[in-house]
Order: sequence, then structure tokens, then C-alpha cells
Amino acid sequence: MHTLFWECTLRCNISCRHCGSDCRVAANQPDMPVADFLKVTGDITPHVNPHKVMIIFTGGEALVRKDIEACGLELYRRGFPWGIVSNGLLLSRRRLDSLLAAGLSSACITCLKYVPANRKS
Repeated sequence: MHTLFWECTLRCNISCRHCGSDCRVAANQPDMPVADFLKVTGDITPHVNPHKVMIIFTGGEALVRKDIEACGLELYRRGFPWGIVSNGLLLSRRRLDSLLAAGLSSACITCLKYVPANRKS
């Protein structure tokens, strides 16, 4: 299995000191449009077996995007398994059900202890 990470946003709902991304509540760069990312996956499809490429949505906080489910469902239709890396703060039962209905196959919750960037631990 191969893994393709898509840093789908530089926006984040929190600012953790330990995070490796330089993310903000409002990013300087706009999010990559889903259509552009789907074109990339279409371009690689002739060269890979989609069932053997796991696509991971990451960021920033992937769940700040409202179009993750639409993109994930299209990836699922194309045969790609997909998942998310999230701090979990935006993951409600309703959102989880929506992600699962779109074919979500894995989720990694990364922020176990929130430490604001402007606070010393």
C-alpha cells in the first residue's frame, strides 16, 4: 500500500505549539479546489492501482473544509481508500456519519493535549 498525503488546507481551528504545520485560523493561501485535486488523482490513476493508494486529507485541520465528503466520495468511487488526520475538535457524531457515508476508511486524531502557541507549558 502506498500513501498520498494531501495538505488540503493551511487553516486550523487551533494553534498548537507542537504542530509541524504553519497553520492559522485564516490562511494566507486559499485552499486547493477539489476539482484540481481530483484532476491530480485522475492523472496518476493510469500509473497506479487506486486500491493500493491510500489518500490522507491533512492540513491544518482537514475538517474545516466543508467539501471533504464530496471529494472523499469521488475518490471512493474511483477506487481510492481515503482517510483524515484531524485534531478531532470539529468531529461530531453527525460529521463522522457524513464522512463514513462518503467512504472514509481511516481517521487519526492527533491532538491529545491542546497547548495554545502563545502559552508556555
